[in-house]
Formats: sequence, C-alpha cells, structure tokens
Amino acid sequence: RGEKWSTRLVVSNPVRAYFAMSPNGLRSAQIQFPKSLIANVDFPTALGFQIEKTSFNSDDKEIERLCLLLTNEDFVEIYKEVMANLMDTLKQTTDVNTAFEDLLKKLNLLQKFFQKGPGRNLSLEGEIGLIGELYFLKNFMMPNVGLVRGLSAWKGPLSGLHDFETGSVSIEIKTTPAEIKHGI
Repeated sequence: RGEKWSTRLVVSNPVRAYFAMSPNGLRSAQIQFPKSLIANVDFPTALGFQIEKTSFNSDDKEIERLCLLLTNEDFVEIYKEVMANLMDTLKQTTDVNTAFEDLLKKLNLLQKFFQKGPGRNLSLEGEIGLIGELYFLKNFMMPNVGLVRGLSAWKGPLSGLHDFETGSVSIEIKTTPAEIKHGI
C-alpha cells in the first residue's frame, strides 16, 4: 500500500499473524497465507469489519496477507475479543491449511451470528435469552470444554432444537430479568 503501518507479531507458527495500525489509526489483524490458498475464496462480510487481501513487502512473492480491518470504532471491544480468539485458534494449529480452515470456519460463524436483515431484529425477550446463552458459553462451556468445542456445541443462534448440543448432552438455557435467589 505504500503506507507505513505499525505492526506487532502475535503468532509465528504455523502462520505469521500481526496486529497492526495504519497511519490514520485503522486497526487490523493481518495473517499471512500462501496466495494459492486464499486466491479464489469469497470471504464473509460483517458489520464493523471487512476482510481484504493485500500484498506487502516480502521476499516471498507467493505469500499474501489477509487484513481483518475494523471499520467502525463502535465495535472495537468486540473486534478485540474476536481477534484475540482468532489468534488463539491460529496458535493451536499445526499446519497452514488447518489454520486457514479454522480461520474461515470462525469468520463464517461470526458472520452468521452478527448477520442482520429484515425481520432478524431480536425482541427484548430474545436479547435477554441471548445474554443468558453468552453468559453460559463464557462461564461454563469455555472453562470446561474449551472455546472451539463450546462454540461448536452452541446451537442457539442457528435456531437449534436446544441451545447447546454436544454428544449425548443437550442444554437449554432459560434467562429472566426477574430477581431470583438461585441460579445455575
């Protein structure tokens, strides 16, 4: 791009990934992949960030960076969490192909989750239910089965029969704004 970005390496194996800031303050996560791997992929779009393929100064012309750019500062906290989660996923993979597949799966899941269209607005009850599911995901599923298995088990945003399904276990979350003396 000819601009001077400030970057910080956060993952170096199996792919190199950076957090970066453009001269005008645009935040991005940049992940290097072989051009052949990302050449014909349609990447998901989402409210608040976009994905671009970009060249950069490198001796290896077969490598390209995917830039996950924050486009709306209103979503900065969500963006930081999502990017930290993506970097953790990349650190856990052992090869470039798996890293790319895992990244794409997560981005597609996020797109579905944040997708908004006509008739897709949540009611107040739906919002309360979503908060309950997210609370359960963060405080019970992730500490016990990990992020990837927890997200894989979460069926609520995809209109599953139960909110969480894993193996022979199904979990339905009920959330109320009423004050109660007991909980989970």
